[in-house]
Amino acid sequence: MISGDGDMQLFDEWQQPLSYLEEGAPGFTWTHRVFFAAYNAMKNRGGSIDTPSMCPSWLRSIDAYTDVGWHKVFIPIGPWPQTADPTERLTAEMLRDDCLRYIAGLTPLLLSEGYLPESVEMMQREASAELRSLRARIYSRWAFAWAVKK
Repeated sequence: MISGDGDMQLFDEWQQPLSYLEEGAPGFTWTHRVFFAAYNAMKNRGGSIDTPSMCPSWLRSIDAYTDVGWHKVFIPIGPWPQTADPTERLTAEMLRDDCLRYIAGLTPLLLSEGYLPESVEMMQREASAELRSLRARIYSRWAFAWAVKK
């Protein structure tokens, strides 16, 4: 059995977790702001959005599985690292495209959480502009878990 999923937590260009920052603070990004808003909205609705980090524990608790393993991979959101090889660059571009679609689809969730329409539109517009221009040097972390059936 194998499972792969991306964390909602975003990471800076040194692969350290981003902290919540107010607009105007050094290190603030709109991309992190909209992901943070979506994370909280999903959590408030009871979603299991921490699944990527919990999956190995869940697999270990199932007697039918053995040899449980787990690995994390950091992928840049956009092809901003200068050292990326062609495959890494393509993966980063695909992740950026996926994030742009994700951000564009958050309107109903954020509105239902009580955000004002103009706030949602601004977060989406600014986050999308950051990702397109490569201003935000952000990583996404993907967790892969596996186990062998006994």
